[in-house]
Amino acid sequence: MTEEKKSWTSYFTKKVIVSLSVVATILTIVGGIWAFEAHYATNSRVDHVVKMGEEKVVDLELQIAGALQNQQHKSDVRYWQFMYDKLTTDINNLRRQMARYPNDQVLKQDYQDLINQRQEVKEKRDKAMDNIRIN
Repeated sequence: MTEEKKSWTSYFTKKVIVSLSVVATILTIVGGIWAFEAHYATNSRVDHVVKMGEEKVVDLELQIAGALQNQQHKSDVRYWQFMYDKLTTDINNLRRQMARYPNDQVLKQDYQDLINQRQEVKEKRDKAMDNIRIN
């Protein structure tokens, strides 16, 4: 009888072990498939987030480019205004010199050259100011 019990228990133990092994194998396969699908679902979500991030980066780059361009136009206006003011000061100094030496042709020629340069600078300044208004 002890052999029957031993054999019955060993038979039962073997069946339980095999059954648990089959259940564990099935759960492992199902879990693997589930994890595989979750991985790809997660990657698709990540791809979506990356695309959204890239779109935001592009928008920010466009905003930064616009701001930098606007800043450059303002800088151009300040530069041309500085040049205009400098030429005006030079013209006023030259007028004083011409008052002292009214017959000096070199001073008259320099005066005319400065007037022409100041007109060119004024046109460039006005063009730079128009660029600010457009943008």
